[in-house]
Amino acid sequence: MITTFALEEQAKHLQSMCVSGEIEINGVTKVVPLTSMRVGNKVRFFLHVAAEDIGQITRRIIKTMKGDVCWSDPPGSFNLIKNDVDMRIEIPVELMWKGVNP
Repeated sequence: MITTFALEEQAKHLQSMCVSGEIEINGVTKVVPLTSMRVGNKVRFFLHVAAEDIGQITRRIIKTMKGDVCWSDPPGSFNLIKNDVDMRIEIPVELMWKGVNP
């Protein structure tokens, strides 16, 4: 069985490899600041969307330093109408061991 320590180490690795964020707003992909917070095996990523970005957000994307997508909403699964206020969108991730039945 994987230990709590190992899950926490995986969460640290996930947090360190995810360094940039993007949103798709009004059909255009836009880079936005990304921050994160980790507690144990849980990582919370935050996309910071400025007040001047107004419209329909249909996708959230997190990328690595190389520009590879490490997390994204499936097409058609996210829809948020954003007005003219600063917004922080949270993407929570909890790492857990998924056992395999023989």
